[in-house]
Amino acid sequence: MFIKTVYNHTSKRVQESRKLFLSCLVVLCLAVLLAACKSDSPDLPSGEPVDSPADAPVVVAGLPPADAPAVSPEEVPEVVPEDPLVYIALGDSVSVGYGLSSLDDRYTSVFFELLENDGYANEYVNMAVNGLTSSALLRLLGDMEDHELDLFQNASVITLNIGGNNILLPFIEHMPDADEMDRILNEAMDFANEAEGVLNDILSFVAESQDKIAEVLAFASEVMDIANNFSISDVFRLRELIDRASSVLDDTIEVFDAVSVLESAATDVFDKSADLELLSVISLLTGTFPPELDARLDRGVQVFSDDFAKIVTWLEDNAPNAVIIVNTVYNPIPTRFFGIPLDFSKRSDVLIQSINQIIYDGSDGGGYIVSDIYSSLSDDLELMNISLDIAHPNPAGHSLIAHINYDDFLRH
Repeated sequence: MFIKTVYNHTSKRVQESRKLFLSCLVVLCLAVLLAACKSDSPDLPSGEPVDSPADAPVVVAGLPPADAPAVSPEEVPEVVPEDPLVYIALGDSVSVGYGLSSLDDRYTSVFFELLENDGYANEYVNMAVNGLTSSALLRLLGDMEDHELDLFQNASVITLNIGGNNILLPFIEHMPDADEMDRILNEAMDFANEAEGVLNDILSFVAESQDKIAEVLAFASEVMDIANNFSISDVFRLRELIDRASSVLDDTIEVFDAVSVLESAATDVFDKSADLELLSVISLLTGTFPPELDARLDRGVQVFSDDFAKIVTWLEDNAPNAVIIVNTVYNPIPTRFFGIPLDFSKRSDVLIQSINQIIYDGSDGGGYIVSDIYSSLSDDLELMNISLDIAHPNPAGHSLIAHINYDDFLRH
């Protein structure tokens, strides 16, 4: 037991000596290091800071020193901004998307999505205006501001839908508006009621006068028979004939008076019918246009011809890198509506084809592509929203236009 106690005491003294030895060794190493650092440093007065040389490089964490050799551009990746590829939509209510519940359904929006998906455009600007004519578009282009002109300089694709209003507006302006049409229809109803009254009077007169007329005719036949076969015995019948003639004459005068009244009423109704404005509306619907409207329509086609050449020139000058797509004009007036033939659709079709021929003729120089919208949309009511302000494409119609444009663009 005594030996064990001595052993344990000796072991603890050895461990403490080791710890003391290691601590002294660490202190000695630190002293040597500090002496070495002091011998390498210049002698400075106590308490004064050490100033760095003026030309000493400033080193910032994470960056190379200022005097480090420059890195070549090839070694540093540069972020290049994406070049603007602008799609610009120009035109009238078709390009606006008139009548659609969502503008995302209009053909210009669908067409841009097709372009964007394939990398042909990354920006979309719609400058279309409802009711725009070729002359109004020409003024719009001429009044462009600098930032708008920059868009055309960066344009990759332009679609143009113009010309329909050159001939449709004169026609629509010649037609009465809703309030005026209501007045015309009320006037026509009043006339119809008056004419019906005169007709009923004539029918009543005929029914009531049949017996009188028959009596007159029978008496006339009897008198003619006596005159052709007169004998002395007929002298005794003269008094009877005179009395009967007086009665027949009274009936005849009454009949003629009634006829005169009816004739006057019928003439009055006929004169009013000639002044009915409804007849001019009916005349338009049957394709018979008054001379002044015909002249305005023909002038609209001629104005389009002059304007269109200037529009194309402006686009070529101000959008030199753009692919220009011009849509033909479709006929917004169906040939039949609820089974009723609309003859004026044929008349409008002649004018629309004149507009389209101008578009085709101008493309011979290769300055733009023509998309044939006319053949696909005209007289197809399943692709139209029908309203009193002429038919406009529905979402299916707009989708069709967009895909026709895109197919033509890809072929180009």
